[in-house]
Amino acid sequence: MAFLEGCSCRVWALDGWVNDTLSNAVNNEISDVGNGLLLNGFVGSHDAKVQQFKQCRISPQVAIPCVIYGEFEYPGDVTPTHMWLEYGAWIYDTIPGAPLRRKVATPASRIHPPSAYQYHPNQVGSASWYLSASHLAVLERAVWVNNEFMP
Repeated sequence: MAFLEGCSCRVWALDGWVNDTLSNAVNNEISDVGNGLLLNGFVGSHDAKVQQFKQCRISPQVAIPCVIYGEFEYPGDVTPTHMWLEYGAWIYDTIPGAPLRRKVATPASRIHPPSAYQYHPNQVGSASWYLSASHLAVLERAVWVNNEFMP
């Protein structure tokens, strides 16, 4: 697999992209955290839920601020259905089978990432964070065509 098949939205938002091995490891961490939250009856805001998934990162962190977002289809969900990243003036996301996409960050795009529907604000949580070295490596080499890039 490569980015197109192997990088989920959650992997991109939390860790960036390096290869299938790291993507699978991050996906496994996401699954473990989500199952743990569910089994332990975690109750908290969507912001608090997004915060819980920061521990899934494997790649080293760099001191460049960003914001991660997660969409929760139902109020009782503990694992985000979709996740995306805001860095600088842009919102970045992907879905399996699609390239990395971006759109200018605005109040509307913060709840309507480029690869997804517009969500209701009460479905979205966010957390301030820092880019990973993997995010930075992809974004620094990106050549955007129609606001899409294939890592």
